[in-house]
Amino acid sequence: MAAITMTFNSILSTSKNIIIKDVKRPVKAVLNDKFQELPGKHGSYLIPGKFKDSFIKVEIAMEEVSLAAVRSKVRELATWLHTTDWAILIFSDEPDLYWLAKCTNIEDLEQTVLVGETVIEFRVQPLAYGTEIATDFVGDTVTVDNIGSVEIYPRFLVTFTASATEWKVSNTSGQYARIVDDFVLGDVLSIDSATGAILKNGVRAMNNLDWQNSRFFALTPGDNTLSITPTGKCTCQVKFDPCYV
Repeated sequence: MAAITMTFNSILSTSKNIIIKDVKRPVKAVLNDKFQELPGKHGSYLIPGKFKDSFIKVEIAMEEVSLAAVRSKVRELATWLHTTDWAILIFSDEPDLYWLAKCTNIEDLEQTVLVGETVIEFRVQPLAYGTEIATDFVGDTVTVDNIGSVEIYPRFLVTFTASATEWKVSNTSGQYARIVDDFVLGDVLSIDSATGAILKNGVRAMNNLDWQNSRFFALTPGDNTLSITPTGKCTCQVKFDPCYV
């Protein structure tokens, strides 16, 4: 079996001449549930929580030609792993998934002659992300398969092929997001349901949302059928990154 490698912040571990000996990843995302014991009652009361951050530990080894080279490699390692924000972390045995991670600790180096060993600890956001899925609407409708294990908020890219006074996307539960504007041929509308960002031709257009009635809805795991109105006025693509617990 080939050794596992990792890519962090777009840099491959093999380029740093390190060997990954072991990786400890969470089996599933951890829920931040609370349990309240009630006096005089059997058991406890569950207060459901959301998923919380997890930790990944990577055990590595470094072999160099001298003790000084080992110490130099450690400093190079620390520089590589230092980021001021979340960065993408990918392991070669799961190349289609990535984590948003931040290095929180590098354990003290264990050095034997010219080999140094240590453990890198990453704090990771709760869910692993898959490769972006993009699907075109056909006849103003589309059925997309959310292959992930949790609901995810989609993005929409709309190009108007005719004039329209609004654009609305709906799901089969009756939830919808409606944008009101004087759209003309060639206008491009971009909507990110996760952040609520709305752009018209690259310019923020948040006030165009029918906020009293609209609701940004998520795609549930499995098939989701969406439709847009008015019909025959645009081309549209829905995009999302499936997520896994």
